[in-house]
Formats: sequence, C-alpha cells, structure tokens
Amino acid sequence: MINLLELSGRPKNKLVQLALDLAKVKQDKLQWPMMIAEKIDGVYCVAHKTNKVTIYSRTGEVYTSMQHIESLLYDLLDNNELIIFEACGPMGTPQSTVSGWARDTKEQHPELMAGCHDILQLSEFINGGRTPYKERYEDLKARLEFYRRGCTKGTYWSVFLIKHNWVKSLDRAKGFAEDIISGGGEGAVLKNPEGLYAPGKRNQDIIKIKQGVSFDLEVLYVQEGKGKYTNTVGTLVCKWKDGRTIDISGMTDEQRHKWWNGTEIIVGKIVQVDAMCLSSKGLLREPRFKGIRYDKSKGDF
Repeated sequence: MINLLELSGRPKNKLVQLALDLAKVKQDKLQWPMMIAEKIDGVYCVAHKTNKVTIYSRTGEVYTSMQHIESLLYDLLDNNELIIFEACGPMGTPQSTVSGWARDTKEQHPELMAGCHDILQLSEFINGGRTPYKERYEDLKARLEFYRRGCTKGTYWSVFLIKHNWVKSLDRAKGFAEDIISGGGEGAVLKNPEGLYAPGKRNQDIIKIKQGVSFDLEVLYVQEGKGKYTNTVGTLVCKWKDGRTIDISGMTDEQRHKWWNGTEIIVGKIVQVDAMCLSSKGLLREPRFKGIRYDKSKGDF
C-alpha cells in the first residue's frame, strides 16, 4: 500500500482531477465531437495495484469495505496501474447511504458495485497524463470485455464499464443530460476525447451537466423536526451568504437519529447541498442534503 497524498505532494482537495461545472465553461472553446456518459450518483474511488489492490477516496483515505471489488480489479490491473470508478449501490440507493457503506471500517459491503470510467499509469496520476482519454477508455473497455467473458454474470455486474457515447454539439450533450435527469438520474459527464489526465485540476476536459445548483455549506446547528421527526433532526441549519442561514432536509432517518444523539458529529462539518435554483430572494429553492464533504474544511460562505 502506498500513500497517494505523500507520493503526489498535493493537498487532499487537489489529489484527483474533477469535473468542471458547465456554467463555468467557455463554451466557444469546446471542440467537437466529445464523449458523454451518465453521471453516476456514487462515491469517487481510485483503485491502485502494487501486488494487491488498495481503494482510495478522492482525498486519499483508504476504503476497506470493498474487498470483493479489490479482488475483481486485481485481474484487470498490472502493478502501478489505477482504475478510477464510482462506487454505487443497487438502483435507488441514496448517495449518502453509498458513502456510509464506502467509509465503513468495520463491515464489508458486497452490495457496492464499481462503475469504471478511467485507467491510468501511476506516473500519469502523479505527474500528469500522456495518453488521450479516448485511448484510456478503449483500453478499459477491452479489459472489462475480456474479463466478462471469464466471469459469471453475477460476478461481472459488481464491476462494470460506464458506457460513453459520442455527441457532436452542446445541444446534443444537454439533451442527453436532460433525458437522464427526466428519468430520475443525476445528469451527465462530458469529456474531451483528446484530454490528458490533469491531476488536481478542474478544466474543460471533464464537464458535468446537472440540473439545478450545488453549494458546500457549513452546518451551524441542528433543528428538531415536527410530526414523525419529533425528537430527532428535522433540518440542518447551514451558513448562507449575507449573514443568513438555510434549513436543509433530505437526510435519511438513520442520519437524523445519529446526529440528534450526537450533534458534534455533524455540527461544523461542510455538507454538499443541491437545489433546484436560487429564488428571487437569493435563497435556495428546494435545498436537499447530498452528503458530507470530507475534503473541505470551509464552506462557500
């Protein structure tokens, strides 16, 4: 096992390349065609092999709850190669539940699956890429297809390829994302087929297309609920701009009870909050708790 943070020399919030929001993209600079895939509502993972496979979070912590995935990826990787995947659960599993399973240090979670979308040499992960994304994707696709031929169906579905398609315009890309969103999905990820891996960066080589807006907010305190949420957390009260606060819902019952009985677990943490849009009063419309941002110590405001 290696320490990815020490080896890279980067801070934990700059360890991996992440997607840039479409709103921040210089759209006239995009070159078509591009590759596009569904955005999986899961947990970002990096699997590295040095005689054994170790799975890391996007901030460099080691995940120990996915030994079944470690075993399956072992046959796909050579030493000092990495596969980047989204850990996800059965259809309909909340992202917060998937995150809890991934971070569990006591139990194994065979219900977790790996949606694979990139493969790299360790040297590329540390120093920057040399291989265009379209070649990395085809390499990953070929390995997974070869792997599937030697596995039972049940085993195969624990590790799968996130299929990418080609689009020739931004309108087509938006339409692809809208179809996913209308079906209850998260959105889409658009990729430059010639893009090289850029560790610690957010650039136009990887673009996320999602519905609504997203912010990372500090939890100030918890507020008791009403009705079925009496004697448990009703909302998380989060710091907003201009001295205001936002009440956030969307937590699981398990999270509500856990944080009500131990407020120190959540108060002061940074949480991701997704919403439909900003209201005319500058507040969030239909804000929902998405998950704890373990890679951040400061909120957006």
